[in-house]
Amino acid sequence: MPMLAKAISSSDCSYLGVPNQEFNGSNNPCVCEPGWIGNKCNQLNFETVTEAENAYSSGAYTTYNPTWGGSIIKARSKYFFIGAVFPNDRGLSCWPSTSTTGIMSADTLTGPWTLISYVANGDYPGYDPDEIPWSHNAVATVEFKLANASDLNSARTYAFSIYAIRKYNKNSNFMLPAYFGAPNTKLCTTGWAKRFPVDKQNQITHVAYKLLASHNQTSIETEVFNLLQSRSKITKANGVNRTVYISKEFKWLNLGPKIPNVHINAVNPAPLVSYVNNYGSLIRNVTGHFNRVLTYRFANKRESIAFLGLSASQFIWDQNAKYFKGPVISLAWNIEDPFLFESRYGYHLIVHDGRVCGQWDSCGSIMHFPKDLKGVDMLDSAARWSKPPTMLYNYGIKNLKDRASKRQRPGLYFNNSAPLALLNGLIWANTQKQSRTYLALIQA
Repeated sequence: MPMLAKAISSSDCSYLGVPNQEFNGSNNPCVCEPGWIGNKCNQLNFETVTEAENAYSSGAYTTYNPTWGGSIIKARSKYFFIGAVFPNDRGLSCWPSTSTTGIMSADTLTGPWTLISYVANGDYPGYDPDEIPWSHNAVATVEFKLANASDLNSARTYAFSIYAIRKYNKNSNFMLPAYFGAPNTKLCTTGWAKRFPVDKQNQITHVAYKLLASHNQTSIETEVFNLLQSRSKITKANGVNRTVYISKEFKWLNLGPKIPNVHINAVNPAPLVSYVNNYGSLIRNVTGHFNRVLTYRFANKRESIAFLGLSASQFIWDQNAKYFKGPVISLAWNIEDPFLFESRYGYHLIVHDGRVCGQWDSCGSIMHFPKDLKGVDMLDSAARWSKPPTMLYNYGIKNLKDRASKRQRPGLYFNNSAPLALLNGLIWANTQKQSRTYLALIQA
């Protein structure tokens, strides 16, 4: 009598697929969702990158503008990249002084990409709207709130939001501007740890937002397209004469006072996004109400990921929003850069995970939470997230000649329920082993 195959459960398929009813012990035990492969459906079905050509960069000011991670929004057949940009040929070593949020556009996922604007201060108190603020690790989403927190079909109000780190001058109540300087000026040669002590810069989660007038998918795309495509011309940025394009459409809000029991460096914010075009998503809790979720990284001797939730009838930046603290994932060193998304069967957290591959090595891991777990709230169950993580990707980069690379800041772009691209911050060294090239890599 042939040996019966082990029974397969949804957890065996990472909630990114379903058990294979025809599993016989030699074929794949899971039927994976589009874009996912492997015996556990936890590997991305992407081609290996052979060169760093598919990267987000711009020729503004110099022949090369570095970038670092980011997110993609598609509107009216146009792709928009929103992420960290280091103007004037600076790189990641200058991020504590030079990083700002850039918006780029392209006709295809692989580019070429054109710089549209930087996100300006808008009406932030104490600053000229034309001034370009320091911000880092931006992630964008179209999110909505419900007129009735318990009814997903109730009237919705939409907004376009960009979550990012911003920082205060320790002697000021206002935000530091990004330092552009003259093209090719060399800064930060001693490294950020010596020149810019990160933990003392009071970095905190902020959101730049714009309320939308639209109420249906077609008009939302048109409004988002017009918002991201718009730009206004100025001739001075942070005291340096030059021509730049900036977007003054967004209002900025400090989320720090709104986060319960905030830890030092509550940064790297990431809203829960659905698996359709990176739009904001909601979860139903055990009482039947819907909630929105934000993750952030905090550092308290060791880096961890924490969750923040609130009612679906409020935006996370609403004036009177009442927040609640969710679980904390891992107190091991260097778990950072959260990306939280919803699939058909579960919720998933992608991180740059030092528990798997060491402090600086190039890999990411993915953790899962089931949608069908009865009586257990995603925002009240750290144990469900704290299972040993599984590898999402490793280097996945070949033929980079003599360049040694590493990848951080993972994020996915979805369309029609399938992941179409993986974005990463990428570092590699040239033949002199000088790490000067920093890109947001796309892998599809």
